[in-house]
Amino acid sequence: MSQQTSMYQYYKVVSAGRQQTDKKSPIVIKTPREALKQKENSLEQDRINYPKQQPAMASLSENRGDLLSTASLVDRLDSEDEALLSIRHLVSDPKPLSCQESFNSSSASTPTKNNVSQKRALSSSRRSSSMSPRKKSQNTPVSTVIRRLKHRSPRKLIYDEAIDTSKVSEVVEILNLARTGVLPKNNFFLSEVYRNNDSEPPERGYIEIDDTTSTYCIDRVNIPNDKHAEHMFNIIVDVFANSINCGYFDDNELDRIFDMLTMSQQSQALFVRMLLRTHVWKRRTSIKYPEIAEDLNPLFDELEENNFFTSDTNEVPLENLLTILSASEVHDVARQSNIPRQKTKESAIEKILRTSSTQSLFPGRESPATVLRRRVLNALGPCTCLLQEMINLVERIITLFIPAQEITATLSSTFLQLTMIKDGSLRYPEVQVHKVPVFQNRDHLVRYVDWKQKWKLVLELPRGDPRNWDTFRRIGRDAHSRLMFLLQQNPISQTDTGVPRHVQKFSEEYVCMKIVTSCLEIFKKERSYIPEAVKMLNDLINQETYCQSRKGEWYDELALIKTKYNKNLNDAARIIIKGLTHATVTEIGKHVLTKRASMLAKRKNGINRDVQSDLKGLINPDLLREPRKVSIHGKVMQGNKTGRKTTWKMDLEDGDKGYMGVEQRAVCYYKELGYIHKWHCEGSFPVTLFALLMWEELYTLPIRGTYLSMYQRAPLDLYTSEFYTNRKEEIDRKIEFIKILSEEQLCSLIETSLETRSLYESIMPKPLAVSNEQFVDLVRCMGPVIVAGICKRMGSNFSVWKAGFPDLVIWDPVGKRYKIVEVKGPGDTLSPKQTLWMRYLKDLGADIELCEIKSKLFNYYSCRITVVNHYHNHNLIDFIFLHCSQSQGLWYRSCTRT
Repeated sequence: MSQQTSMYQYYKVVSAGRQQTDKKSPIVIKTPREALKQKENSLEQDRINYPKQQPAMASLSENRGDLLSTASLVDRLDSEDEALLSIRHLVSDPKPLSCQESFNSSSASTPTKNNVSQKRALSSSRRSSSMSPRKKSQNTPVSTVIRRLKHRSPRKLIYDEAIDTSKVSEVVEILNLARTGVLPKNNFFLSEVYRNNDSEPPERGYIEIDDTTSTYCIDRVNIPNDKHAEHMFNIIVDVFANSINCGYFDDNELDRIFDMLTMSQQSQALFVRMLLRTHVWKRRTSIKYPEIAEDLNPLFDELEENNFFTSDTNEVPLENLLTILSASEVHDVARQSNIPRQKTKESAIEKILRTSSTQSLFPGRESPATVLRRRVLNALGPCTCLLQEMINLVERIITLFIPAQEITATLSSTFLQLTMIKDGSLRYPEVQVHKVPVFQNRDHLVRYVDWKQKWKLVLELPRGDPRNWDTFRRIGRDAHSRLMFLLQQNPISQTDTGVPRHVQKFSEEYVCMKIVTSCLEIFKKERSYIPEAVKMLNDLINQETYCQSRKGEWYDELALIKTKYNKNLNDAARIIIKGLTHATVTEIGKHVLTKRASMLAKRKNGINRDVQSDLKGLINPDLLREPRKVSIHGKVMQGNKTGRKTTWKMDLEDGDKGYMGVEQRAVCYYKELGYIHKWHCEGSFPVTLFALLMWEELYTLPIRGTYLSMYQRAPLDLYTSEFYTNRKEEIDRKIEFIKILSEEQLCSLIETSLETRSLYESIMPKPLAVSNEQFVDLVRCMGPVIVAGICKRMGSNFSVWKAGFPDLVIWDPVGKRYKIVEVKGPGDTLSPKQTLWMRYLKDLGADIELCEIKSKLFNYYSCRITVVNHYHNHNLIDFIFLHCSQSQGLWYRSCTRT
């Protein structure tokens, strides 16, 4: 039975005893004081021996002085304003990034001729070095190996550490500790881990091992010279520099991880290139990488020797082998089997497979399937394929490297991200990373990665293709069954888990929940699968642990099924009543249910009067309040289809005709009223405003477990309701701080934030559709109260309110006027989030309105007498039917047939 680990087990590995001796010493556990003193002496000796290899971090503090901080801005404000001075501590200096500096050594910071020549000589020596597979390990002192590494590669690790320092040897020693069983396998109690609010876990001891008795030897490590292979090498070193990550892998996987570091440079490059391609069987002759080697067969042999690839095709289905062949080769195989020539490759494969299913006519002779397989393999030649175990292993390493990575991200996108970070084109804010576990043990990590791959498949498959619906339903059923099993095994509520909600997202249950909700739509497409959809919705509603903010949507979906498919209005009304009285239903959920309740309350038959009366008593008219409307008429173009964006025609000043969308038509209308600037923001304005003014609350507050990697655009709890709870005091103070600012003070604050923070990779959309000056003018027109109200709304629940903001903002900087406008075309209605945003802005005092674009065609042909008696043109009537609503269209069509 595995040992239960109630707290972290961190080990600082000390590189001591570097002289090779004939005497083999066992593992020694030293006291912290002795080990720390020995480590300091070792580092001091390294600084004396290799002064040029120290990274240049002095420029970090110098660059910070060049940035304008919010606190310095407050200093420049009115010094007599005691209210402002009393809250100076609420805002801190925007921290510059250290990512770009981390990739520049001290020697590279001053590009002299000597440095350039040294780099060229170094790169040429690396290119001319032996590229054969690794040799047998030799007992070389670690100090000698480190010295060799320092002069071998000037490349840097992902973080501030250089790849040519002792970090590589430290990783090797950590792998040795894990392989020899000194580091136990992980089995954390996550609730206890996150209950402890210490910034750093307690240290259990300092360990020293003898390199001559190690399982893994550092002299076998090969620093790659290929860009992609270097990225993979850096990722492995970064992940396993954190000792707790070793506890997520068994001994066999640790061996493979070390093999990834010790393969020849060419084999590492080829391995990573194959990782970036589709993971299917390929012919060796079709793989060409002349920049690696002209003949790749020795490299594939090395990769197969290390159990990275396989060439065993015995278990591969014949159909898969046939798809690798070209069309002419498939036809040749068919001709050898006396199959008439087919028109296409697919039809030929179908005929071949049909022939292979027949039995041999004579006992003892080879079956047609055996003969066909031999012919196909002869035509194919040597084939190779990545082992699924290696693909899963790499996926788990990437997950530990960037746990909060987008679900649709690929290895290619990760490598591109690292390349952009290295050349300085991609910058992330400097944050405090907490190396705390989010996975309980190895099984937890394996299951999470497995379900994450299925979730990725669900998101990438086209939903409109009926051929994919069976795949959606199969994955949805598996996820639903697994979710119900896990919830029955551990029936806890959301408040009883003891694990923060942003950490719960790394659980198997959460991913299964997301898969089920994504696949529900496919189950509703066919009536025969409606009972399964109803069961899934009931199970989602009854659980009280995950995705509670979507409970209102689930109630609404269930009520819609009861109304549309089952024609049972009483059951639908009871479901809505239950949803409106449920404690965890959000404001948006209540709005959705109230809207459906008002529709059922107007029904005159089909529903019980007592149920209808109870339903009317729960309807809040304030939730259905509509905003102020303004109507604009225009000429709609022919050929517009229902459900798509319409195209409008407008007469321009010079006599030309203009063709535009519905938003541009509204912009032309407001431009005539004097609003010269416009921003079709689609929700980017409130997000940008929130990022600029809440930067400190987003990136500087040390909330435990919210930053697990340096490469996060936002804290993990931003997309949960706990974001405001974790920062309530700081956010409330910042909101009050913004409210008491004058217009000029607020504009100066926004301008400073734009200059210093728009370069970073954050939640702020880039690039902005308006200039910095225009953005500042818009903020000046709105004023501090409106700006503070928008930030408060975003901070209360960012995941909900990042969407739904009106899509058009217009302003006049001269007259200091602005409008926030939601534009709707014919047949388009407000969503619940849009309605609640507009009501909130109206209560805040903002100039908000709903602009409806109406077609002149609808108003002109609105009389039956005009249509029937005056025009007698069936083509025109059909055109009117195309552009009218459904009810109007049916009426027009019926009148023309009489």
